[in-house]
Amino acid sequence: MMEHRLNERAPHVSELVFPGAAFSGASEVIRDTYRHLWIATKLTEAEIEAREQELTLTTTLIADFCDEYISPRAYTAAMLSPIVEAATTADASSDAREALRIYATSTTEPEEEKRYVIGLASDRPIIADFWRESVASRYTANPELQSVLQSNEPTEVSIEHWSTHSQSIEPRYINELASSVNLESLLIKAGELLAQLDPSTATNDSQTLDRAHQAEALLAPLCEIIGFDALAMALYSHVHVLRAMFTGNIAPLQQAQDIIKERGDKEQVDRDVQELFSVVFGDSIHEQIIKHGAEHGIMMGEGYCTGECLRVNWRLKSVGSLTKKLDARSPENIPLDIIGATITAQNIPQIALRLKRILERSSSDERVVLTPTSERDAAIHVKGTGEYIETIRLGLGFESLEAMREVVDVVEVDAGAHRVCKVTLVFAQPGRPELRAEIQITTESDRIENRIGKAAHMLYKLVKHLGLNANSIDRENYAQDLALIHARKKHLGATDSDQLTSGSLVRASSLYSELTSPAARAFSAA
Repeated sequence: MMEHRLNERAPHVSELVFPGAAFSGASEVIRDTYRHLWIATKLTEAEIEAREQELTLTTTLIADFCDEYISPRAYTAAMLSPIVEAATTADASSDAREALRIYATSTTEPEEEKRYVIGLASDRPIIADFWRESVASRYTANPELQSVLQSNEPTEVSIEHWSTHSQSIEPRYINELASSVNLESLLIKAGELLAQLDPSTATNDSQTLDRAHQAEALLAPLCEIIGFDALAMALYSHVHVLRAMFTGNIAPLQQAQDIIKERGDKEQVDRDVQELFSVVFGDSIHEQIIKHGAEHGIMMGEGYCTGECLRVNWRLKSVGSLTKKLDARSPENIPLDIIGATITAQNIPQIALRLKRILERSSSDERVVLTPTSERDAAIHVKGTGEYIETIRLGLGFESLEAMREVVDVVEVDAGAHRVCKVTLVFAQPGRPELRAEIQITTESDRIENRIGKAAHMLYKLVKHLGLNANSIDRENYAQDLALIHARKKHLGATDSDQLTSGSLVRASSLYSELTSPAARAFSAA
């Protein structure tokens, strides 16, 4: 039989390495599938161990950021995706195809689940093709960088190329991709890139740069659109850290690492946040919502101000994001949003009421110092239409707009633009480093508008990175595309192949039939 011959061909593969401790989360059929591939391709033990560790790190990261939204079969698809890509591309590997056949013909899993897994895994080449086409079409103005990103062999990358920001992708193209593959597959790819871009192991070469651009231009924005903010944060952070490392811009990176390290572990951060919230919000409860099976440095929590039952979300600024901010300012000008919190009110009058209470509680506690950012003269910032500002003014009790402007940074904008109230402060804790925080107060409708509406942050970044005219872009159509992408989130967690996208279902049925056909079985037994 094939398995007997393969074991004879590669006696260098020891049981200590495969299936090794690093692959402990894999099911037996996945272990069998990879055992055949490792033996057939004659990889060294070190190469096998490295690939096992990357696969395990990928699935651990997916669990940390996405576990409540995807089914267990998505993890199987994450492990099989590299084999499916190798088995279905133009230069398809017969070894990969034979290994995949072992999974398809296994009797330990129902056929419906295997079709679903193969369908998710078959999305991987589609995502790869989409990115290759994006590089080919969007980097024509910088042919040298384009050539580096298209390189088939890893080559060293210059400081100039690492300094160049990725080319943003417009929402309608991301929506086209999201309609042809499954969101689970894109989350799997995001987890894989996060593992590959880990600053502790990533190398300075064209492959790493290509992955960084793919994360920054495609996967992180997609995660933001569908509400996986923590995964987006992690991807952006890794890219910013690598950019600092490989351009030699070490000073802001080291300062950022020191600032975040000073905050302590997740339990200490929890205690600090709880103490801050008890002062500025009153009674509140919260918990961290991101797991830490792997080291990714992202801390994020959610809870309620119990008195009014208002939702509050918070996050600790990532090392990468802080590095980027510190690079644009003097070392002593430390940002005030090390902790960023958002309270979601039911309406605009309630925003004013909550802001007023924060100010009242802060003024009566000497540990809290309202502190303006370096860009503003006031610690309180109100941005919105004239009607919005007037509602906040009345709620805060100012006699006139002029009186309000004396202590509040007021910015009036047109209808449909981003609107928010925020306050920045420094919280002095005995025996602890001072805690710098930014607290935003918004409504649920504004939160949605800022994610997938005409005021979406992604549209702001498109204007900035593509050099577009902010007044000329079609925000209406852009917002419709963002909403369509976000709506696909409702399909997350499916386990049946009939819930795959139509393209994935066709690919799954075709590949599964090929792998389980009598001809394929006869070839394997030959």
